[in-house]
Amino acid sequence: MTARAAAAWLVGLAVASAAPGARGETAAGLVERVRGMTAQTRDRTMHLTLRVQGATGELVRSLRGYEKRTADGWHVLWVFESPGDVAGTAFLAQLRRGRPDALWAYFPAVGRVRQLPVQRQMRLQGSDFTYEDLRLLAFDYEAQHRLEGEAVCGDSTCHIVETTFPVGTFAYDRLRSWIRADTLIPQRIEFFEGNLSKVMHVLRAGHVQGVPTILALRMETPDASHRTIVEFDEVAYDTGLADTLFSSARLDVAGR
Repeated sequence: MTARAAAAWLVGLAVASAAPGARGETAAGLVERVRGMTAQTRDRTMHLTLRVQGATGELVRSLRGYEKRTADGWHVLWVFESPGDVAGTAFLAQLRRGRPDALWAYFPAVGRVRQLPVQRQMRLQGSDFTYEDLRLLAFDYEAQHRLEGEAVCGDSTCHIVETTFPVGTFAYDRLRSWIRADTLIPQRIEFFEGNLSKVMHVLRAGHVQGVPTILALRMETPDASHRTIVEFDEVAYDTGLADTLFSSARLDVAGR
């Protein structure tokens, strides 16, 4: 996949916060609390570095991201800074509950804004992420959940949750998630397409304006022969982003 799907999946990767879970909590209740984690913030800005590592070496992309909550979902704007062949490329996504998502892009070489088809299984810049991962990493979906138990997660305890999807809903048939009891940040998520397909690890997390926030993560194949590392910095919440920033008619301006 080219950078065209950048806006879609990245929005679900960086925010997580909540109070510690109660004893005897159900899997459904835990997932509902994870889903509600971003309700306390209205918008977010950040800088991201994307590193794709495989047999042919490393590919690095730098970009800035802007997100804003809406009545029925959220808007996301991503602007690539480097390398030179993608600098100025901009993407705008409208992620909507109950309606199809919409995606636009501005490519400097073409000089105009295009609306793009949303293809959930397209890969981002040859990375290990797809558009479909947006909903999954944000726990924004309907499925059956089952608590498998608990495990030690560094200095905390993780709830292990197995999620089974209705047939045909996603390319994956199930997930297994390790969710920290103290922050509700997913520490690890395994993706299954029959067999194990890929694994996400949270590498670093911290507090930004009092909000527990993922600051680095890695998605990799089961044998770790191909991996993608995403690093977040300059994260800020509730800066008052204007609605006009997320206009498809102004996407060419955002990319300059």
